[in-house]
Amino acid sequence: SKSCNLDKIVFGWHPYWSNGLEANYDWSLLSDMSFFSYEVDAATGNALNTHGWATSSAVTEALANGVRVNLCVTLFSNHGTFFGSSSAQQTLITNLISLIQSRGAHGVNIDFEGVSSTYRTEFNNFLIDLSSQMHTAIPGSQVSVCTYAVDWGDVFDEAAIDPYIDYYTIMGYDYYYSSSSVAGPTSPLYTFNIFNYNLARSVNHYLLEGASKEKIIL
Repeated sequence: SKSCNLDKIVFGWHPYWSNGLEANYDWSLLSDMSFFSYEVDAATGNALNTHGWATSSAVTEALANGVRVNLCVTLFSNHGTFFGSSSAQQTLITNLISLIQSRGAHGVNIDFEGVSSTYRTEFNNFLIDLSSQMHTAIPGSQVSVCTYAVDWGDVFDEAAIDPYIDYYTIMGYDYYYSSSSVAGPTSPLYTFNIFNYNLARSVNHYLLEGASKEKIIL
């Protein structure tokens, strides 16, 4: 009874624990689905778990409804092990290209959280290498990276990666959370109190650091 004409890029993340709930999705509201997730083994680059990517009906339905499909890739710890191994990084890249091709999907969404500034150079070089290989192997494919609401350690080198990365998906939430010293909105548009971080500041940060505005997805 209603329709939506998308004129923006809208991502929806489908976590593996919601398998089956895709029957309720209104696909007309999405341009992209990110399937969560390929869990990276930091030592090898292989998957600890792909959570049913190969057979997921959510992937099948998204593709059938004209929604672009991305495989979300997660690494939340042991970053030093991964970035210290060129073979693990190449194995991951090779695996991701194969998995995207196997489902006729569109790209990957890199979600590496808690990366120390110690690995800034290695992380950004990996993003460039992944983007270059993915784009070459699968013309028209896309590589997006989840960026932090506040990049405390200046981990992302936007000026370096911008020519290669297709999209930055800013994780614009958790400005306030259960352990905050004062209460506040999870995703404040502007400053709410003395904690002077908010969505507007986050977007402006990435713009000022060199991210192309047409590549930013909040």
